[in-house]
Amino acid sequence: MSSHEKVGLLLSHELDLEGQTSLIESPSLSSNPETNAHLSAAEISVLFGSLVLALVQALTLYSFYYADSPPSFLDALAPHLLPLAQGLPSAISSNLPTAVVFFLASPYLASQERVGLAKCLTLFCYLVGSTWGAVLLGRELLVVAGQRN
Repeated sequence: MSSHEKVGLLLSHELDLEGQTSLIESPSLSSNPETNAHLSAAEISVLFGSLVLALVQALTLYSFYYADSPPSFLDALAPHLLPLAQGLPSAISSNLPTAVVFFLASPYLASQERVGLAKCLTLFCYLVGSTWGAVLLGRELLVVAGQRN
């Protein structure tokens, strides 16, 4: 490749003589093990945060919707989790389409070595957005319910 050719930001596909598509890699992609180790550490930390948020959501949904009464260790947190519990079903379903689109588009938006991180960040942002949206929606529902009474 000469120095005058421009390289795009996104990866592109070209058709080989055999009819198979192959991925043209940008020369800026590195196979540096330190970069890969750094990315895997970032992926692990984002996945750990996603796991924590998913467990909080699952525990909240189970405690307020499926269990007969919230577990005893949640008695002190129940007033704080009530807005989250009221808004969580709506927030999960309303934020899902955007997360699915970004998850499916991440191989086209990120470089080849960062697709895994992009997918992890998509999951994490979905969980943060649905949790935050559930809290805001739940508080609004509590305010509206309080005005009716």
